[in-house]
Amino acid sequence: MPLLTRIILLFLLSLPTYSMEFRWGQIDETKGRARSSAKEVIYITGDIQFADYDRLRTFLLKDFDSYLISTRSIYISSNGGDVVEAIKIGRLLREMYAEVYIPPDASCASACFVLYISAVERSSGGKVGIHRPYFDQRYFAGLSPTNAEKRQLELTKAFNDYLERNYVPRQLVDRMNATSSKEIRWLTEDDLDELGRYANWYEEFLLAKCKRAPNFWEGIDLLLENEKEYAKFNDCKEKVIQPELRVRLKQLLLGPNPRQKSR
Repeated sequence: MPLLTRIILLFLLSLPTYSMEFRWGQIDETKGRARSSAKEVIYITGDIQFADYDRLRTFLLKDFDSYLISTRSIYISSNGGDVVEAIKIGRLLREMYAEVYIPPDASCASACFVLYISAVERSSGGKVGIHRPYFDQRYFAGLSPTNAEKRQLELTKAFNDYLERNYVPRQLVDRMNATSSKEIRWLTEDDLDELGRYANWYEEFLLAKCKRAPNFWEGIDLLLENEKEYAKFNDCKEKVIQPELRVRLKQLLLGPNPRQKSR
């Protein structure tokens, strides 16, 4: 890595971090429409910190019905943060049947990659970056060297298992583990294509139920060439998702905190 890049990265890592911000917004806020409070998509910004999972649950409960009738799109911009917390949030995004999108002027790096791969639908107009997992020091506080090693192995295994369950290609995992946590590897268009538009199981589900699962560009072409078929596909998707989504998501948001169950 060039010296200037290292200096910039170290500077960014040394900056104070803040918990994630969750807010409703418009799909395209650059249009400056008057309905500034429109609840079309959810914007998630900032570093992933301890208890952000709880804060996201609270945010969703306040406007549960708004989420159900929204596009279920989550626009994310984050430099990463707590990997363990990211996995909790990622599992929630999966239960939300969320579509994660990285806007053109945004990036999703480090632990944010967990959020990206967790979504049933994902796409990026911005940058997605990876490196080997780095775990917050609080997970090792008060431990002996032997127990610290065991904890590191446990956390690393949990992280790798999560990647496997979300069908991250093996070669991409190898590249991730080969990249120091002090550096960043930005994914190419080919890398993102390899990850795919949909979670594997969700793509097969849509193919079975709705007879199609268009990738990003196929979806654009379908919208431009046959708006009726595009609407038909989206109507089908909503019809097969909504009944289970309402029940499962409500149970998850009102159920016990997984953090409390693990204690």
